[in-house]
Amino acid sequence: MNNNNQLITLSKNGKSKLRGVNMKILNYSIEHDVFSELVTIVAETAKGKQFSFTFSDSHTLKEVKIKLEELADTLDNNK
Repeated sequence: MNNNNQLITLSKNGKSKLRGVNMKILNYSIEHDVFSELVTIVAETAKGKQFSFTFSDSHTLKEVKIKLEELADTLDNNK
């Protein structure tokens, strides 16, 4: 695991805010494969619940950002 949060932060302070959803990126890792890379992001919701999300390198940063925010919102609001 790489502890450098600066590479995949979603804003200058490491927090993302879209539609009122806040979260903090805690860590990430990148696994290399012959055909692709898998990236796992560990984050924390505004209410302190940790979660992770793994995606392939074929997704855009915007797609990942939206998915992370949806997951954080779901966890914080028990949807």
